[in-house]
Amino acid sequence: MADDVTIPVGKGRVIISRSLMSVATAGNYIILEAKSRPGPCNDKDCQPIFYPEIRISQVPDDSHRLFAGEGYMLALDGAVFNAIDRDRQTVTVKRSMTGKLSVHGLSI
Repeated sequence: MADDVTIPVGKGRVIISRSLMSVATAGNYIILEAKSRPGPCNDKDCQPIFYPEIRISQVPDDSHRLFAGEGYMLALDGAVFNAIDRDRQTVTVKRSMTGKLSVHGLSI
């Protein structure tokens, strides 16, 4: 983790792995958003399941909060920012050997 970049986000932090270096180049944002899908039950009382979605893009939505650190640009939607800030979470963003982007340590 010595080569990773830590960006403070409210009372928490986001750690960006150096494995994203080739993907998150200059002008690109690492965008974290909260998405939801219906729960497993069939009635309308079932709670939705929330999960984080990560993508790399050049232009984030206007409603995102922007953060920067050591050449990385980070854009978080309101739900992700509030979760990190409220619970003082440490979130890790990395890329696997197959190229898939992943988020660890975020509970929405």
